[in-house]
Amino acid sequence: QFSGCVAMAVNSNTESSSCGDGPGAGRGLTSNSDIWRVSKFRMALPQVLATCAQSSLLLELGMMIGVPTIVVAALLNSKTGLSMNATQASWFAGIILGVQPLGSVLSGVLSEALGRKRCMLFVAVPQLTGWLLMYFSHDLLTLYLSGFMMGFSIGFMEAPCLSYVGEICQPHLRANMCSLTSLNVPLGYLVMYLLGTILDWRTTALCSAIMPILTVLAILQVPESPMWLLKKDRIVEAEAALCWLRGWVSPADVRREFASMQAYNENSNLEQQHRHTRSTKKGQIYIEVPKNGNGPRLEEGKPPKMALTFSEKVKDLLRPEMMRPLRLIVLFFFFYHCGGLTGLRPYMVKVFGQLNLSLDPYWLTVASALLQISGAVVCMCTIHRVGKRFISLVSMSACSLSVLLLGGYIMLARYTDINLPVVPLSLFAALFFFTNLGIGPVPWALISEVFPPRGRGMGGGISSGLYY
Repeated sequence: QFSGCVAMAVNSNTESSSCGDGPGAGRGLTSNSDIWRVSKFRMALPQVLATCAQSSLLLELGMMIGVPTIVVAALLNSKTGLSMNATQASWFAGIILGVQPLGSVLSGVLSEALGRKRCMLFVAVPQLTGWLLMYFSHDLLTLYLSGFMMGFSIGFMEAPCLSYVGEICQPHLRANMCSLTSLNVPLGYLVMYLLGTILDWRTTALCSAIMPILTVLAILQVPESPMWLLKKDRIVEAEAALCWLRGWVSPADVRREFASMQAYNENSNLEQQHRHTRSTKKGQIYIEVPKNGNGPRLEEGKPPKMALTFSEKVKDLLRPEMMRPLRLIVLFFFFYHCGGLTGLRPYMVKVFGQLNLSLDPYWLTVASALLQISGAVVCMCTIHRVGKRFISLVSMSACSLSVLLLGGYIMLARYTDINLPVVPLSLFAALFFFTNLGIGPVPWALISEVFPPRGRGMGGGISSGLYY
């Protein structure tokens, strides 16, 4: 169907044609126009499908972040087979997150050069390699290498994933779609903890290796970001992609939106690529052309193109439009990590066991994932109504109180004979729920929204790297 959209975009004179026979095909003409009226359902459906395809990567992200919980619980001081001590376990738990900034910075650069879709497809290579290395590992070095590959893929996926959702969705759907992507991370925890509860850790790794293959098949079905295609002057493909994303429609249906995207892209290119000086005459621009005469070739209707030096790219990154959202997101991430859930996750089974909770520690990890999913669902349903600021304040306040009381209980349990399992159980439940209610998903949604299109990939990569 996408190739059909390309053909339609080339022949834009056939404005009454349709692109595919997707769901919700019924459309009617307005009384005074030849432009088709598209139903809201049909317009939203391809955006949801494209977001779901992208979100399969985030489900894998949750699985990879959750796998140390299963492996550490199985191998820490194990008496048979492969074993690790406390120091080795901490290295394995940390390496997955420690190498993530390397992938984030690299993806921030490559997602601008190669495109969001290609980068999302490339992620499957280190993911599949990491799962297979874990399955076949018979020593700690191979296990560490599998963690390295997973950590690199986690970092590499986030910039193109977050940029993609922000660029394909309409503004009124963007917040809900970003919340939908955040829902897939705790869903990945749930899948991993369920597999780890009923299977051994090697079989869990082998089953998880299926996910990269399914993800590639899903992403191949969706188009590239129209905004990125416009930045590369691939006008026909950009229009075809927008037709697909707005309900498999004709170019006439998206003419106004596509024109506004083109205007924004041209203005952004002028700001980025033109070396100009101020003129005394209003509206005049002087373009600096090298003395050897090898300046940019001007084409009618198109701005000149000029490659930026490294220092100019750094200055472009440091402009206020990039630094203000970056500071905001980094502060969000800092307060999120103060909740303590990130450092706790690899050792949840051991911690639950040491607190003498009344339930099996492995099934408690499954319950924790369900609570995080519940928080993400509530966030997705309410964020559009109450706003990101309010839901973040509620989430952070509840998380802070839960961590404070939990720390107080653990101190009392260490120095007294207190034994009330329901107290830490309730506090952990509140922590898991409220973490994903706001302070967890909101900064990732902001990455898709607050960075300007020019630099969104780099901004997303740097933000993701600073998170880990």
